[in-house]
Amino acid sequence: MLADLLRGAGLLFQGFALLRRPGIRRYAFAPMILAGVALALVVALAANAFTPVVEWLHAFLPAWLQWLEAVLWILFAAGVALGLVLLYATVAGLVAAPFNGLLAAAVEAQQTGRPPPDEGWRAALLGLPRTLVSEASKVLYALAWTLVALLLFVIPGVNVVAPAFWLLSTAWILAFSFADYALSNHRISLRQSRALLRRRRGLALGFGGAVTACFAVPILNVLALPAAVCGGALLALQVRQGPAGVEPA
Repeated sequence: MLADLLRGAGLLFQGFALLRRPGIRRYAFAPMILAGVALALVVALAANAFTPVVEWLHAFLPAWLQWLEAVLWILFAAGVALGLVLLYATVAGLVAAPFNGLLAAAVEAQQTGRPPPDEGWRAALLGLPRTLVSEASKVLYALAWTLVALLLFVIPGVNVVAPAFWLLSTAWILAFSFADYALSNHRISLRQSRALLRRRRGLALGFGGAVTACFAVPILNVLALPAAVCGGALLALQVRQGPAGVEPA
């Protein structure tokens, strides 16, 4: 399991290296620019929402739990950080989805010597409705996990493990989201994508954890978006391999 976690994290660093390669580099510019726009939107939303949320937390804390305030603030800060990472990934994924599919296709073509069936600008434009539906489905999936995590945060005693649960769920959501760009180029459904990733859960969580860490670092998270798409394409290639290590046609 540990080896898979480390290999999964390594896929993101391979993604960074791929960004410099001809044939891939040109597809990374649009996602990077749109990631910057998404980051600006998320920062603006967070700045406006921070004060009301802080006031709500202070009012929510009963008087007999005041001694736990410092611990709860640490848990709250961890939860907010992960929430911002997930929000950034969601917004960036929505605005850059068509370009992310093209970038994933370019990575696959370079790694395997053959492009996926859905490849090229024409295919991206024709598949835009399907892409938007897919992204909306990802958002709903992420919201379901987020609601569970938020519920854990407000249950006394259980909220101690809430940050760990949210960290794992965020890593899983990001791995699924970024691997899906390459998998959807093969018309693999979201349900099938999740099933493929569950077969290599350690690899997926290692990759998603590395993406989560990079997305939490300002400025780096802009460059990390196309790198995550590249790493997700590498992850998709690995999970699509059969028991004998042969990738299906």
